[in-house]
Amino acid sequence: MLVLKNDDIELLVEPIKMLKAVEDAFVAFESKGFNLPNRQHLTHEDTTHLLMPVASNDYYLCKNISIGKDPTGKATTNGCVMLSSGKDGEVLAVMNTEALTSHRTGAMAAVAAKHLYPDKKARIGIVGAGNIGRHIALYLSAAMKVNKFTVLDSNSGQAEIFESFLANHNIQVDVNEAEDAVDLLAKSDLIVFATNSYQPVLPENKLLLYGKTYVGVGSYKPNMKEIPTELFRNLKYCFTDTEFAIRESGDFAEPVANSVFHIDNIHTLGKLILNPDRFPAAHTHLFKGVGNALLDLYAAKYIYNEALEKNYGTAINI
Repeated sequence: MLVLKNDDIELLVEPIKMLKAVEDAFVAFESKGFNLPNRQHLTHEDTTHLLMPVASNDYYLCKNISIGKDPTGKATTNGCVMLSSGKDGEVLAVMNTEALTSHRTGAMAAVAAKHLYPDKKARIGIVGAGNIGRHIALYLSAAMKVNKFTVLDSNSGQAEIFESFLANHNIQVDVNEAEDAVDLLAKSDLIVFATNSYQPVLPENKLLLYGKTYVGVGSYKPNMKEIPTELFRNLKYCFTDTEFAIRESGDFAEPVANSVFHIDNIHTLGKLILNPDRFPAAHTHLFKGVGNALLDLYAAKYIYNEALEKNYGTAINI
């Protein structure tokens, strides 16, 4: 069994290859050649524990992730990802959950943006400039030409950390800090939500929200909601990573329950990738993903095979 720590994964991953792995997962989702049960939620005090299994012919993956806060109030993500043989269950690798999830989520957002945003040179706004937001910027920079990033975060100083992170990955692009949500909207054509908010992070203003592309990857519970309901009034259709997201995320559940948006107009992204002509031109676009274990499986397979090829990680017997 191979143990892959955070540092191993950070050194191994190449964004272009991870983008390909995650895009392949979106396409594979449409084949239904796997067993993907709905993930299990267990909330205890201020921490949410998620159990995310998936099985295919070749591999079995189980991801255990705990999302909470440390004593200072800083958000934390802990857990492990176990990758096993689909033939006999032999454990092949155990990986750091936070590192894998950061890269998978970044790639998920960038794949969605690539297929939804018509102009490949973008003014990008990111609401939530923490670890996930930074990794999204990393992958967007690999997937398209970025004109500039405008960031909005409730914690001061995140813009500087954000810019330093990109510079450390040899990405030279202007990073500006928005004064508020209206300022971010004015300066962005493509907007990414990467927060754990329980209230919409942009104004409930249909006209102000019109004519842009939105990618949401933060909220993951029915009582969490980072996307304004008024945005849905501008949409002909929108996309997600799994049908379960419609019930799991308040971003979908509330507009559907209140008849603002019809469930039949929510499609999995793989359908767009495989058949883009099926969806007529629209002025406003949305992808909302919660992250499914099949995406994790394809990300983990890529990381595991790279580790074997490059002799990374620590081999142990259990």
